[in-house]
Amino acid sequence: MDLTIRECKPQSSVDDLTALVPAYLAIWNHPDNLPFLSFTRLAFTEPQVREWFSAHEAAGVRFFVAQRESGAIGALAITRENPVEGFELWGLGVAPERKRSGWGRRLVRHGIEFAEGAGYRAVTTQVFANNAPMLRLLLDEGFLPVRMDHHRGAAGEDMMHLAVYFG
Repeated sequence: MDLTIRECKPQSSVDDLTALVPAYLAIWNHPDNLPFLSFTRLAFTEPQVREWFSAHEAAGVRFFVAQRESGAIGALAITRENPVEGFELWGLGVAPERKRSGWGRRLVRHGIEFAEGAGYRAVTTQVFANNAPMLRLLLDEGFLPVRMDHHRGAAGEDMMHLAVYFG
């Protein structure tokens, strides 16, 4: 598999911004993904995404992509680092044609390794409880359930909070 994981810095790289905006919109807004990636189930807009990308560095947000050598982005992980709250896997989206191909798993592992290398002792994340494939992936990668928020989604879905500990 000619898969590369790399960090994109859309705030400081025009090339990264140009590649990331359409990939983000295509992955996050896909009908198979949107119910699991949006609390409101409203599609994300290009101006909204560009605004987020324009200020991500000060917020401690990083974007990691899985892509072919040709440059096609097939999966995207968003992380957030905060010296008080820790390291969080904030979002993971996989293009439907790349699901069950290992791209999402590789991004989760990359996030864990990145956090550990940066000195964090845990990675936290949250996922809708009805997102069985993502829950299985996280549990397989060592995440443990730590809390549940009830009725967080637009259709009343529960939100599972998970963490993987190391160090």
